[in-house]
Amino acid sequence: VRNPDKSKRHAAYNLLLKRYEQTGDVIAEIYKAIVADWGNENVNIRGYKTPIAVRNMYNDLPDDVVDIILNVSRKNVKIFQDFFNLKAYIFDEKKLNRCDIYAPLLDVDIEFTWDQSKEMVLDAFKSFSPTAFEYANEIFELQHIHSELVPGKRQGAYCYTATKDVSPYVFLNYAGHMSDTFTL
Repeated sequence: VRNPDKSKRHAAYNLLLKRYEQTGDVIAEIYKAIVADWGNENVNIRGYKTPIAVRNMYNDLPDDVVDIILNVSRKNVKIFQDFFNLKAYIFDEKKLNRCDIYAPLLDVDIEFTWDQSKEMVLDAFKSFSPTAFEYANEIFELQHIHSELVPGKRQGAYCYTATKDVSPYVFLNYAGHMSDTFTL
């Protein structure tokens, strides 16, 4: 889905989504039922203010912080729209296709070693926040990052925290590509 070749991106999306073609309506109904149950259980039965308040609690984020993030995102949605409109213009498309969202603007793939990527990530955290840097560095130092490519491991990244007393574990695929550094 990140291939510079448009036909390969479209083929990848078709392959990924084709399996849901015949069961899309059923999956949508199941998803709606899960969402409704989540709201009913957590708001009506457990007494949370909103369904998202449960997730905020598990993420150790106060509701007002999440509300601020959501409000700022809503106020700045035009920035995203402008970006995607510009990308469509660069691709000489009237409107950006879903398959083109992750398409590279340039056919460039710079390779980075693990150590180079680690240094860039930690430098970014350090310039953002000394506390964020400390937490990120701890995860590296404890070797709580599983980055090995193994069959069946999905693209992207996943972070798991067992308790507040245990440093999180991060799972991702790292093959040295620029996109892998961004994911890290």
